[in-house]
Amino acid sequence: MAKRISELMDLASSRFGQENEKIRDLTSKAAYAFNAVQPGDRIQEFRRRDNYITLAAGDHGGIIITKPNTQVKSVGQARITNKVIIQENCVFAGLIFESDIANSTRNNADCLVDVQEGVAQFVGCTFIKNTGDPMNSSDTSFENFVMVQEGAKALFNGCTFHASEDTMKQTGDVVRNHTNNGIGDCIVGFSTNTTGQTNSNCTNVGVLT
Repeated sequence: MAKRISELMDLASSRFGQENEKIRDLTSKAAYAFNAVQPGDRIQEFRRRDNYITLAAGDHGGIIITKPNTQVKSVGQARITNKVIIQENCVFAGLIFESDIANSTRNNADCLVDVQEGVAQFVGCTFIKNTGDPMNSSDTSFENFVMVQEGAKALFNGCTFHASEDTMKQTGDVVRNHTNNGIGDCIVGFSTNTTGQTNSNCTNVGVLT
């Protein structure tokens, strides 16, 4: 009897292992079915315009948006761990932008996202800086979470801004809209900001702190 029970347990263990392998395989296939960019792969805009980029769950490097109307979205918890530079109209949806102290190549003394040109939209995104990272309130020293440069525009809808732990130790702007831009050129709406710091020259609508 004991031998039979042992055999049944071995069989169950083997089947559970097989099922786990199947789940992992299906997850991977689903990601590739969406043409998802895998962690470690370069994020690229292949078309002249209207690129649709899906990032699989995991850590990804930075990206420079240079083609008009690019849309970047996440399958699962896709995290961008290096600087994002925006030079054209674009949309980011459901992504995490984080300067993680565990990442040796992170931008600890620079912004997470630099909107240089165009109109950038962020929907349901999360922005995280390490609690001890530098912060600043300057149009020329980009040590905040997001910098919107002169002539550029940005819209944040349903986004989250927070420090890795508690609140930021240094003072500075979370989202900084260039002083020469209009206050309506950068809108932060229906979002949460628990960094302990504020936005600069932005229209804030329904932002909870």
